[in-house]
Amino acid sequence: MIRKSFFLLIFAMTLAYSSGLRAEEDMLWKKYYSTYAYAFHPNSQILAVGQTDLGVVLLDALTGTPLDTLRNTDGRGHLLSLAFNSTGTKLAVAVTDGSGIPYFSKLSVWDMETKHETVVERIDKESNIQKVLFTPNDSFLIYYYGIYHDQIGINGIYCVNTNDYSQKKKLNNISLSQFFSISRDSRYLASAKYLSSNLRYSNLEIYDLVGDSLYKILPLEYSYPIFSPTKDELFVTKWRYSAEGQNWKNNGIRVLDPNNGFSEIRSFQFAYGCISYAISSDGDYFAVGDLGLYTISTQDGTVKYKYNIAEGSTDYTVISKDMKYIATRVIRMFKAHFGNSEVQDNNALQYFYLLQDANNTYIKITKLNQETIINSVKMSDLTGNTIRFINDEALLNNEQLIINTDSLSSGTYYINITTNQGVFTHNIIIVR
Repeated sequence: MIRKSFFLLIFAMTLAYSSGLRAEEDMLWKKYYSTYAYAFHPNSQILAVGQTDLGVVLLDALTGTPLDTLRNTDGRGHLLSLAFNSTGTKLAVAVTDGSGIPYFSKLSVWDMETKHETVVERIDKESNIQKVLFTPNDSFLIYYYGIYHDQIGINGIYCVNTNDYSQKKKLNNISLSQFFSISRDSRYLASAKYLSSNLRYSNLEIYDLVGDSLYKILPLEYSYPIFSPTKDELFVTKWRYSAEGQNWKNNGIRVLDPNNGFSEIRSFQFAYGCISYAISSDGDYFAVGDLGLYTISTQDGTVKYKYNIAEGSTDYTVISKDMKYIATRVIRMFKAHFGNSEVQDNNALQYFYLLQDANNTYIKITKLNQETIINSVKMSDLTGNTIRFINDEALLNNEQLIINTDSLSSGTYYINITTNQGVFTHNIIIVR
């Protein structure tokens, strides 16, 4: 029996090694949400996922644990897009139901603190609202709005004032597209179709949001535009038409200069596919997804890290602002490898005992390891606002620390404990 168990152990270890154990180590968790609508909160600790008919599920980024749900008040429909504003205080959500009972599309903005939903747009027709984005300065909410069998020119890309949702305007002279991005100074919107085998061309259109006019059309095979969040650069995928195969083939990524007429300044040719990509918050890296997942330098195109993916596609990649996480469709959450940051495999409960009383009046933190030195303790809400901050050395040196919570309203809160061994995070839920 011992010999058999030993043999099975060696066999399992060999199999894990040969099949790429590193992939298991890099993947933090996996949950089966059939969705393309998901986004990281700016605090990087929450992943918002659009779930059909239910609404938006807020997950802990490190563990995948559900924290809260913004329930769809209609109780039906597919969530096609969602986006946080820069501070994470608001979440825009696009819902479409094509079941015909009856048809409708809806664009809502949720207040993340009060959980109040404001309906910005509702269409009780066969229609869809897709690709919602806040401008980086949070002045406008931009979205794609389409009605089937449109005969009076309603379809288009719309811009709504975030201080008064009744003030909206259509961006004139720009083609219908569900793929657009906004420059870091909130001036330009770049729009281009996603190419497929039945399209013969795709114009990249640049709209001047400040001047409210179409600025430039580049009649090239560009698609999937993404502005760098920190640099004056626009990234686009480049395609070429194969007469032999009579279809379009991906020809890498191009970088355009907004300060020089959006001319090409560098390019990357990838030996593998590029179904989707995201850009890190410092602008220095791609996360490129296809049948594999790669992190790549945006400066010279060198591969920084190649994930061993056992199965399934990794399309539609998103990166957390702190550059610790990469999420892909299914949902799968991976540790990010950019050469400058990585998720720490530390669990607060391994180093501390946290007791929350039944009446939600306090949290008691007890150190389990006396060699651990606490430098500070911060409690924050879902929007990233600091609720409590303790850095008093006399208090932190005690074996136990008590945080008063009797004034806090219902909701999810994070406790970040900064120590000499790293930063440990734990979430609590208060129910009144």
